[in-house]
Amino acid sequence: MKKSAGYGLILFALSLAQFIMTVDTTIMNVSVPTLVDDLNTTVGYVQTAITLYALVMASLMLVGGKLGEIFGRKKMFQLGLVIYAIGSLTTAVAPNIGVLIFGWSFLEGIGAALMMPAMMALISVNFKGKQRVAALGVVAGVAGAAAALGPIIGGALSTYASWRYAFIGEVVIALLTLILSKNILDAKISARKQLDYKGSLLAVTGLALLVFGILQISTYGLIKATRPFEIAGYEIDLFGLSIAPFLIGIGAIVIWLLFKYERRLKDKKQPYLLNIDLFKVVPLRSGLSVVLITQLTLAGTLFVMPLFLQLVLGYSAMKSGVALLPISVALIGFSAFGQKITKGKSAIESVRIGQTLLFMGLILLLFVVGNDTEITNLIIPFLFMGAGIGLIIPFIQTVILGSVKASDSSQAAGLNYTYQQLGTSLGTALVGGALLFSLGSGIVKGLGSSEQFDQSLVEQNSVQISNNVEFVSNAQLESALDQSNYSDEQKNEILFINSEARIRSIRTSLGVAAVALLISFGASGKVKDAYSIKSNDNLVHS
Repeated sequence: MKKSAGYGLILFALSLAQFIMTVDTTIMNVSVPTLVDDLNTTVGYVQTAITLYALVMASLMLVGGKLGEIFGRKKMFQLGLVIYAIGSLTTAVAPNIGVLIFGWSFLEGIGAALMMPAMMALISVNFKGKQRVAALGVVAGVAGAAAALGPIIGGALSTYASWRYAFIGEVVIALLTLILSKNILDAKISARKQLDYKGSLLAVTGLALLVFGILQISTYGLIKATRPFEIAGYEIDLFGLSIAPFLIGIGAIVIWLLFKYERRLKDKKQPYLLNIDLFKVVPLRSGLSVVLITQLTLAGTLFVMPLFLQLVLGYSAMKSGVALLPISVALIGFSAFGQKITKGKSAIESVRIGQTLLFMGLILLLFVVGNDTEITNLIIPFLFMGAGIGLIIPFIQTVILGSVKASDSSQAAGLNYTYQQLGTSLGTALVGGALLFSLGSGIVKGLGSSEQFDQSLVEQNSVQISNNVEFVSNAQLESALDQSNYSDEQKNEILFINSEARIRSIRTSLGVAAVALLISFGASGKVKDAYSIKSNDNLVHS
């Protein structure tokens, strides 16, 4: 490989790809209220779009990595760029939420699932020794910068122009990256050019059913159905039960079948999608659990907080992006200098410090959110959260990649990416679902205890009221009430009830994230003390 020009162009191309994949979701999160207005949709549907985007990536990541081994990482990287560009263009011109889901959630998700696994292999091939360390550092820095700039870019475009320009920009960057990618050297192609089709189908189906089932909890309830389940206008009787546990249960069974099938292939020495023996490695298994829950916490919080900032506090998208900036700044700082900050600590000890900081940030946030919260009250909680995540992510990746043999590092990295996206998908589904469920139940409770409304009528229609509640601003609710037959006293009462229910729902959703994080403390505790990577060892950020 040529140095100087070749080195720079290859690194620039890979960095651009990392930038658009990272900045994408952060732009979307801060633009949710604007999307709701522009596409005449609801917060619930945008939540579905965000969840499906991460779900598509999570379910296809292992398949994307295997396709790279068979057909070439460079080809899959370039194919991913083309699909990603088409998806971005489709999203930019989307007239409704359905087209946006097709372009963003599916096409961009497929493109990213092809690009992401290929990137790490291409870095390993194109850069050696100190160059590789430097390249990994640059790509990690670009990811951090994209995470920091995403809310600002999304906020500025949503406030002063249109969120659509962000996706037009991604098309341009993707095409530029495609042109520059001709300089990239390809990685060695696997000698066994055979894809495990059945395993791939089982992996995609199982993960999709699992997350889609969790997403349905906010719509149909956890156990008892809150509304009939319909397909193409036909109601399906599930004995009064929600569709959610059925989907989750079937998804779990499919994943179990995947493990059984992959075990059989490995025993027969046939090509397989996943080396399931890796899950016997305790540090790897526990590390992946920490990755999933950390991403769940981060994604859930970044879905909920822009709604709070814009629809409760009345901030513009731009001001919301600025308010969220402390998370990104602390994340970048602690990710870059974590080794110095936790000098002398093992990797898992550093992870636990990060988990503690993240938990403290969530608890502080629970106390400061309110209808009159000042932007300055959010700085400390956001800094704690960013610092915690900045310590957790790089150090837990050290645990994951350091717990397997070099020959299994590619599979471990693929699992790491899969769990990241699965956590993002679950976070948006669970935390977002808790937000909407709590809001609906809070409004029903408020109406039921108010003297302004007929209690028996509220009780009779409680399910319908709860199912049709949306997270809206006071201005949006006032506009709807102006066209109703309610008295002025009833209108004011509804505004008050909604205002209180929104804050309770925000706190409930943050509480769900905090409880999930407590589970990750248990997961990190399962890493054996005998396994210890000191923080002055080589640390690879991805």
